[in-house]
Parts: sequence; C-alpha cells; structure tokens
Amino acid sequence: MITTLNYKLGAITNKKQRKAFSIMELIVYMVVVLFLIGVLFFGLPFLINQARVTTAKQEMDTLKTAVTAYQMLCTNPGESITAEDLKTGLTAEESLDGIAHENILPEDADLKDPWGGDYVIETSPDGSGSISTSNAVSIGGLDSEVVISW
Repeated sequence: MITTLNYKLGAITNKKQRKAFSIMELIVYMVVVLFLIGVLFFGLPFLINQARVTTAKQEMDTLKTAVTAYQMLCTNPGESITAEDLKTGLTAEESLDGIAHENILPEDADLKDPWGGDYVIETSPDGSGSISTSNAVSIGGLDSEVVISW
C-alpha cells in the first residue's frame, strides 16, 4: 500500500515538474522545421517550372495538330503560319477544297506560352516544322527553349 502511494505521489510530482520542452527537443524541432522550409523554398520553384514545361508541351501538341491541318487545307503550305492565322482560318480562295475553314483554333484560344511569351511557329513547304517557346523561357528559369518538331 505504501509502495502504491509513493508511486502515485511520484507520478503527480513528475507531471507538475515537467511543464516545458527540453532544450534538445526544441533544437530537434527547429532542425526539422528548417529542413522542411528549405525543401519548400528550393523545391517549389523547380516543381512550378516543370509544370510550366508540361503545360507548354501539351499546348504545343495542340498547335502542331492545328498547323498540320492548316497545311493540308492550304493552297500554299510553304508560307509562314502564325497563331493568328490558325484562329482566323482559311478563306475559300486559300483552301484546296474551295471551302472556307474558320477557326482551326478556337477564337478564345490563349496563344501565349506559360512564361507569357508567344509560341514561335516555323514551317516548310515539305510539311515539316517546329514550334518553340519564346525568349520568356529564360526569364522563367529554364536554360533552353521547349521545342517540338515534326
């Protein structure tokens, strides 16, 4: 009985004495928090840029499809094609089949790359071409442009 009473009194006094963290617990806590802040600070910009690259590639695939459709329908496929040409489409005189093809790209299509610049479309008479991002990519932290070719 006395042992039980001493044990209970000891537990009560231990709870009353321990009201704060030890210095080691605080140091470990701060190290963990600083590590997480460092990962967030250095890793987040990389992840954002990778998301922009993925978005740019998806948009460029859509533009590639529109450019190849434009080239197949156009009487002069070797001419330079701009993103605005893809929005306005072809008149009946410009079209091989004599039918006007409007809105190869939707009118509300955003033709800016994820960094805010314009996509650069280059085509040749043989049907090949490339689409690349603008110089705004270097501002976004990428070392080189994103390019797709066909």
